[in-house]
Amino acid sequence: RKSGNGTRFDGLDMASELADHFLACIDTTSDSLMFAIWALSREENRKYQEKLIDEVDQIPNTDCNGEGNPKAEAVDKLPYLDAVIKETLRLYAPLPASEPRSIPADTTIDGYLIPAGTVVSMSPYTLHCNPEVFPEPLKFKPERWLGQCGDLAEMKKWFWAFSSGGRMGIGLK
Repeated sequence: RKSGNGTRFDGLDMASELADHFLACIDTTSDSLMFAIWALSREENRKYQEKLIDEVDQIPNTDCNGEGNPKAEAVDKLPYLDAVIKETLRLYAPLPASEPRSIPADTTIDGYLIPAGTVVSMSPYTLHCNPEVFPEPLKFKPERWLGQCGDLAEMKKWFWAFSSGGRMGIGLK
């Protein structure tokens, strides 16, 4: 097989690519779900669990399948669930450590020259804990994603749980 740039993949290359995709999808999803469950189960967050239960209880039967489970389209219409997921990813990003990148040519960003080959790195956790963007950054507050505390447009700019660019995580969509 050939990659998108025309180079050939051998068996080890293909196995490595598949392992990356499986691990990226399985570990990050299970870790994020575990953190969501943990955050919601804490006593100080009981109110968020109750709000989420109330929202799910409002799903009409017509939006559920034969077993009574909500269809994907119904889940896409749950703003509080979306807020809980975003807040979980903000505090417990699937890849919270630094994400190093380098570029092949000199580049100027915000007035700073970054020479070709320089490795720069960004930490989602650090971005997500900026108190100027996320008031009370260490608190689990799903309502911030409903525009109830802070500038929602600015928070969305700083939200980097899935990285960005060519190596962005596929979980964003």
